[in-house]
Amino acid sequence: MRERATNSVQPAGAAGLYPWLAPDREHRRLLQAAVLLAVAVHLWLFALNWPQLTTRPAPEAGVDNIHVLKLQEIHFAEPKPLEEVPKPRKKVQMPALRPNEPEIIERQPVEQIDIPWDGQAVLGVIDEVPPPPAPPAPAPRIVDVGEIEAPRVLGRVEPAYTRAAIVARLEGAVILELVIGEDGTVESVRVLRSLPLGLTERAVAAVRRWRFEPSTLDGRPIKVRYRLTVHFQLR
Repeated sequence: MRERATNSVQPAGAAGLYPWLAPDREHRRLLQAAVLLAVAVHLWLFALNWPQLTTRPAPEAGVDNIHVLKLQEIHFAEPKPLEEVPKPRKKVQMPALRPNEPEIIERQPVEQIDIPWDGQAVLGVIDEVPPPPAPPAPAPRIVDVGEIEAPRVLGRVEPAYTRAAIVARLEGAVILELVIGEDGTVESVRVLRSLPLGLTERAVAAVRRWRFEPSTLDGRPIKVRYRLTVHFQLR
């Protein structure tokens, strides 16, 4: 029997059959390793930034606008005690009477006239003359304070400053002429000198509520005319 000679052929690897492919495989391995390394680096960076991405700052609460106003403190000063007008030394001429005011009686000196007499008298008959009518009742007399003692204040109301006068820093005096009745109340007020910004009205309204001890003449209460000065001064 003839032996048949056979040559066994071993499969060669791709590198053996295609030696030009070996560099490409090595290149792919390097490329895959580079890609994996890049992915790992990105994952590492992502893990570092994960708390900042997941934790968001809470929105700030709305802040209201608050307007601060600076208030100026104003001290309301009370006026000084009212000064009483001293008794005038000179006689002041009385103002003209108004229709609604009672008649003011002034004492006039009686002029004495000397009539010469020659020592002879003529006697005659005097016709009977009817008696004169009874005089009318005299009007209440108003006496100036200069003639008698000034009335004493029993109760007073202090006038208050107006807001406009405080802002304007207004100071001064209001002079009033009062008629004080027989019962000590203020019957009328006349303004002799005024102030603006409502101070005159405040002074008149306050003085009308004053009460006085009635002045007397010969032991009887009488009406008097009294001049009063109201001072307004800021402290």
